[in-house]
Amino acid sequence: MDFRRSNNQGKFLFPAWLLPILDILLIGSILLTHAYFHHVRPTAYEIEGKPISGNNTHTDTHTQPGIDPDPDPNPDPDTNGEKYEDQITWGSGPWFTKYRDKFTETVQTTENGYTSPGISITVEKRTMGKGSGLVTYYVADIYMADIEYFQSYFAKNKYGSGIRQTVLE
Repeated sequence: MDFRRSNNQGKFLFPAWLLPILDILLIGSILLTHAYFHHVRPTAYEIEGKPISGNNTHTDTHTQPGIDPDPDPNPDPDTNGEKYEDQITWGSGPWFTKYRDKFTETVQTTENGYTSPGISITVEKRTMGKGSGLVTYYVADIYMADIEYFQSYFAKNKYGSGIRQTVLE
């Protein structure tokens, strides 16, 4: 008498404990494949002026408002940002109408703030507590007329996933 499990057609059945293990292995391999391509595999990035190749070959030719791609090596201190007024349109942007009082027609810089036709930044120093429990913190109010004004120095204006930077010797 044969004691192996089989169905009516004579085919061998998998043991019940093996099916959850196979499911976990299949789901794990799918998740690891996704994580590799979405998080680990590097995209185009630039370190110290040297491009690093990756799977992202898209080159962004769009210049962002308020940024001069070829900055003047000898800026004129008397202009106070007026050089960029032709690139920034006063009154444009989806959030401009909602926060109109936060923006100015010309660039204005103060000790704790910056306002322009597209961006308004105000930094406040606040303290809380007494004696040894005194805490000082800073609060920044940032308003943008359009998302095009959002930039990051660390991302070097390249947004994507899987960007890695190793320690250079």
